[in-house]
Amino acid sequence: MLFKRLTLKCSKINNSRLYSTDIFPCKIANQNLIHYHINNKYSNYTKVSNFQTSLLKQYLDWYKKYPIFKLNQLKEENIEQYNAVMRTKPKPSIISVEFNPVYTAGKKFMKTIKSPDEFSKTYRHFVPNSKTMLDESLENKVECKLPEFEFINRGGKITYHGPGQLVIYLILDLKDFSNLDIRKYIQILEGNLKEFVRGEGLDVVNYKDEVGVFVKSKVNNSTYKMSSIGINLQKLITTHGISINIQNNLEYLNTFEMCGLENLQQTSLLREKKELSEDISSIAQKIVKKINHDLGNMNIIYKSIDEDEINI
Repeated sequence: MLFKRLTLKCSKINNSRLYSTDIFPCKIANQNLIHYHINNKYSNYTKVSNFQTSLLKQYLDWYKKYPIFKLNQLKEENIEQYNAVMRTKPKPSIISVEFNPVYTAGKKFMKTIKSPDEFSKTYRHFVPNSKTMLDESLENKVECKLPEFEFINRGGKITYHGPGQLVIYLILDLKDFSNLDIRKYIQILEGNLKEFVRGEGLDVVNYKDEVGVFVKSKVNNSTYKMSSIGINLQKLITTHGISINIQNNLEYLNTFEMCGLENLQQTSLLREKKELSEDISSIAQKIVKKINHDLGNMNIIYKSIDEDEINI
């Protein structure tokens, strides 16, 4: 798997995915974890996606300069020089962001569509009936905007990102962490999302062994999806990550079939709680801190930046 690309989006894994409390510490001493939070309400999907790609490229370029077999050889021959080289390796990075409305589809899925441009018009021309995510009396209203449609380099079907939904991308080299593989990594993401949602007083339930966070709604006692997980893996370096509905307009999600899950609607934290005690940037920091705990508590360096400050 080391030299292949793996894409996972809204996919199933077996019951062994039950959340573990194991810690997978970083092998690099005193490692920093850079958390970029994009301030803009709301960010351009393509620009942030390109930023993520540039962080991945830093890893790939580093491995071109220092192939694994050379690193192993250097570790045996000169540990001081090996440690010096490892200090030049790119740092693990996380991006948290809210996007302008955008539907995304994996390229392999779009190849199954006879006329992709015609197919995407349905999504690009969608206008919600309501201009807010819920009732007119609720605060934190989200204006409706025409969504974009992007074909992206991941597996899976159609999904949506937009205002009021928190997206967290993680650009990590799994080889940097002790005994961490892709299955355990997904368990970390899913487990900490569930822990966060439970901490908000919601009833987290399983749904057909699907990956993600599902809740039994306090509104009508039905099961809804609240959070999704989608990972791209290249040479054991992760991109993409997680999304969680905080206060978004749910019509963008519930008008269409998302992630190939038929007859399953989505809900948000605001819909279930009626009010929020934290803003999205604070929620992002809380979730990142939880995930970082399971990765051995690296030193988090938080950088709040505007979209215009992104250097690619």
